[in-house]
Amino acid sequence: MGLATLSSMANIYTLNVPNQGVGTYTIKARSTDDSGTIKTTGAITVSVREGKVYGTPETITPVPLYTMSGPYGYNEYLPKGYDENDTVKKWPLVISLHGRGGIPGISGTTGQVQIDQLDTAMEGVFETFKMDGLTLPAVVLQPQSGGVSGHEWDEVEGFIVYALSKYNVDPDRVYLSGNSYGANIGALTYASGGTNTNPYARRLAALFPMCGGQFNATKVKGTRMANVPMWLFTSWGDNVGGSIGAINAINYAAGVNPYNDTTIATSVLRDLLFSFSTVGHENFNNGVAVTTTTATQAEADSMSVPKFIPLSGDKIDAMRTVSYVNNTWNWNTDYQRNPGSKIMLTLLPNYLHTIWNDTYAISDLWTWVFQQTRTPAVRAVFKSERFAATPAVVNKAYTGNVSTNTVAPNGRARTVSRDTTGPAWLTIAPDGTLSGKPCVADIGLNSWNVAVTTTDANNAVVTETSELLIMVEVPGYNTWWQKQNGVTGVSPPIASGPAGDDDRDGLSNYFEYVAGLDPLSSGSTFSFSIAQAGGNRLITFGPLTKGTTYTVKRTDALASGLWTSLQTVTPASATTSMTVTDTAVLNSNYFYTVGISKP
Repeated sequence: MGLATLSSMANIYTLNVPNQGVGTYTIKARSTDDSGTIKTTGAITVSVREGKVYGTPETITPVPLYTMSGPYGYNEYLPKGYDENDTVKKWPLVISLHGRGGIPGISGTTGQVQIDQLDTAMEGVFETFKMDGLTLPAVVLQPQSGGVSGHEWDEVEGFIVYALSKYNVDPDRVYLSGNSYGANIGALTYASGGTNTNPYARRLAALFPMCGGQFNATKVKGTRMANVPMWLFTSWGDNVGGSIGAINAINYAAGVNPYNDTTIATSVLRDLLFSFSTVGHENFNNGVAVTTTTATQAEADSMSVPKFIPLSGDKIDAMRTVSYVNNTWNWNTDYQRNPGSKIMLTLLPNYLHTIWNDTYAISDLWTWVFQQTRTPAVRAVFKSERFAATPAVVNKAYTGNVSTNTVAPNGRARTVSRDTTGPAWLTIAPDGTLSGKPCVADIGLNSWNVAVTTTDANNAVVTETSELLIMVEVPGYNTWWQKQNGVTGVSPPIASGPAGDDDRDGLSNYFEYVAGLDPLSSGSTFSFSIAQAGGNRLITFGPLTKGTTYTVKRTDALASGLWTSLQTVTPASATTSMTVTDTAVLNSNYFYTVGISKP
């Protein structure tokens, strides 16, 4: 490797290797004593990065092709607090592959692929950044594929190698996703590629593609990615890509042969959805998938699956998540999964193709993703290297306790603290009690390094750190927002999250959502006025929506934070305005506010 110099400070060593190319190297130290005896140490691995990033934390930055050494141009998201020179903190890496709609177009003038138009790739996770105000404690990259049909995602391996060399990320926490074409030809094809002895899946800590129904699943491919924790999402009514590819990817990864695969012996555990596999495709009725299986009733009765699995034309009745645990399929409602499972599939009913508009915004997905690692650390105090607490709600008090995630042998005392780099809204008491109130700016997955100090059996002081993950949500907000996502012809276009003001009327998108207004219409506003009438004061506000609660309050000193409630009303029907009278306030100065609470 040439001449190198080594410096040390606080047991952190920095190796300066001039003119060394990017890559991974092994180094051995050699010493010669006075007698001429030579001794050599064991080898250590050193990674050399380019050491340059393009954007600033919590923003989306386009990095066009040919401005760096990567095989694709890409959109870049850096987490809050990202420091490429931090020798201790290594960030997770999320790579999101766009669908066919993100493939760059062809210039009508030059006939060349317009590869630098990175706005076309803005799908999936990056749309959720914009639409929901989502933040993640990770480096997130969205490469833009090439324009050669059938070879759009041939360089995913090269892009991951590039990202690991360029960014300050943890190679044991690389997470791969993709939507539609980015799931089929992208994430699933990559994770099942390579060779049996050296599969690409070895790089991944988790795999979570959306709508991979056209993936060409085989037993060989499933075996290659069987050891990667995976959570697949597909729609029962997908009228573009179907569902069978994702379903069989789960089958093969679990070691289960699809029902109609006669090339290999039938496994003991039945196919996940044998009614699909018998036919090999879905038929659609008003956008909802139905089957025309020829399975006999005896075969159906022998299946150890719940009744909601479609048979003979039935359709799925609710969202279901299946987990593969101990050679058994375990079904739950909604997004609930079995904690011990590494292989999961969520089926969404009554959806068409673009389910990622919802699924990339769910808290359970991200808290699961960021707990996955290829090489978990040995723990003495904490039960795991990172753990998730219950989700928090914007502008509502949060409580919890981290002590349940620690082990204090023989009841020895513990002192809990957290680092200062995490979001400021959360307080952790010495006994592990959590408290605080997140705001709109905290929406997304929040993380902190939590330390516990205790003593071991010999009364020696032991301190161990683990990462605490809490998703901050706005109940109902994501559902409304994502319904607007992808709608064509919207003017002005939705271009920001809850704290934004898309219609430029001075009211944030979040306020307008809570108040029942249209965040995209400048004519949809909330009015508030105060008028004097004799010895009374009239507070008029509106419009009011059905079922929403409005509370008029007053205070004589803003700094005190003390408000007196004058009247609370929850209208049974929508109304244009309402007036509340504050009596006997002649010659008195007050401040007034209207609190709005959405059910």
